[in-house]
Amino acid sequence: MAFAALTVGMVEMTLGRNEAARAHLTEVNKLGGQFDNNWLESTARTQLAALAVRSGRLDEARAMLVDSVDASEDTEVSMLTLTFSLVASAQLALNQGDARRAATALGAADGLRRRAGLRAWPSTRRGEAELVTRVAQAIDAEDYEDAFAAGAELSHREAVTLVRGL
Repeated sequence: MAFAALTVGMVEMTLGRNEAARAHLTEVNKLGGQFDNNWLESTARTQLAALAVRSGRLDEARAMLVDSVDASEDTEVSMLTLTFSLVASAQLALNQGDARRAATALGAADGLRRRAGLRAWPSTRRGEAELVTRVAQAIDAEDYEDAFAAGAELSHREAVTLVRGL
């Protein structure tokens, strides 16, 4: 049930139905806690953070992002969850006027995926590509390339630190 709710929540986000998405993702977060499933909690929190950014609730987004990487306190944050957190971090950074940090977060997500032989989650690809374009337009091309490349070199642990440092 929790995985179905996660899927529905993410589809609702893609369709721009933020309140419906928030309801489903909040339920996923609760179920993750109830069943001691850190992956579900962490993934739901990254998506809830992205929704908070969309709504202009930046402090809430920041807290959810930290929670997303802290949900797995005794285990390493999953690659999927970490890349979701990095993309949401990029959204937050851009909304805070820090396009360089946004480019670094996007580079980190890209580098981690590339080294693992993965691509962006199918339902998030279009939105992430649009975010990359917005970030690239917000700063000088050379600064964007430098920040993105620096992010792409970050290790898993360094990427977690980047998310926590917002």
